[in-house]
Amino acid sequence: EHLKECKECKDMLNNMQDELILNKQKRDGREVEYIKKYNKKMKMWKKILIVVFVLFAIYAISVGYKFIILNKIAEKNKESNNIENYYYYSIANDTLMEYFKKDGIIKMNIRQARGNGDITFWKNSNTGEQLIFWNEAKLYDKAEGGILESTPASMFASSDFATNIMMALHPFVFVGTQKYNDIECYNIKFNTVYEVIGKDTGLLLYSNEENSMRNIQYKFNTVIDDDVAKPNISEYTLNSNN
Repeated sequence: EHLKECKECKDMLNNMQDELILNKQKRDGREVEYIKKYNKKMKMWKKILIVVFVLFAIYAISVGYKFIILNKIAEKNKESNNIENYYYYSIANDTLMEYFKKDGIIKMNIRQARGNGDITFWKNSNTGEQLIFWNEAKLYDKAEGGILESTPASMFASSDFATNIMMALHPFVFVGTQKYNDIECYNIKFNTVYEVIGKDTGLLLYSNEENSMRNIQYKFNTVIDDDVAKPNISEYTLNSNN
């Protein structure tokens, strides 16, 4: 009743109500602004988490893929090295190598594409006899441990589980596929190393590391007895330096 008659009090009440409304609007505005900022942050974090999840998923798939491929290479490489009859021809920079293996007998010839050097290693694994022949000088001698007994090694053809896991986990090991001399292959890159490995054999066909390159060709079950025949010692002189 008083407010109806007292203008001063009525104006005071109106001012108080206006201030309450203004304070409420400010408070509501701050709450809305806070919610907007909160939602914006949440959207940003959601995007970050999605990106992290996608990157982790890609990495996990990559690790799994690389591990499977490395195991396949190791298995195929082991199968190929268990074959008792094979031949390979290797060119490493200017060094040429011919390698014959049949029924435990190995014959390996190394020579330079330019200049001198022509050496033959011969081994009979059944008897343990092992010789080395310097063809140009016509000298021969025993060659304990001087001959390879497996195909050219790839640094990625490991049968060790832990090694393959470590290689697969490494972010700078890249595995792909390609054709090389019409052969389906895997290619693997790691730092300065680039290798091409046959899918069916697990054997190294090409490698490139800094200034060192190597090309290799294989043939299986084509070696005959003449290919691994022991060189005629009567044509050589025993090396007197030893």
